[in-house]
Amino acid sequence: MATVLVVPNGLRTVTLLPLSTYIRPPYTPVKEGLISRQAVPENRRTFIVKLSPKGRRFFQKMAALHEQWVISLLGELSMEDVNQIMGLLGKVKTTVG
Repeated sequence: MATVLVVPNGLRTVTLLPLSTYIRPPYTPVKEGLISRQAVPENRRTFIVKLSPKGRRFFQKMAALHEQWVISLLGELSMEDVNQIMGLLGKVKTTVG
């Protein structure tokens, strides 16, 4: 859902979404009312995917819980440690991505 949230106008094709964001049955976020999916007339293989207001609320709750979890894991680290980790993660991201 993060991928959908960071594209507010929803103009992102399914082929551009990372494989990890594909959601397969039995959980269907469209049926749950978390996202909307609209076909693009010019290309039948492409859809506009947007978070619904319900989906945005769900994501915000999930993100807050995730943030608290990360804080609980890293809360004992000094700012110097956190900055070092963030720098190293930035290098990893650049290397792999």
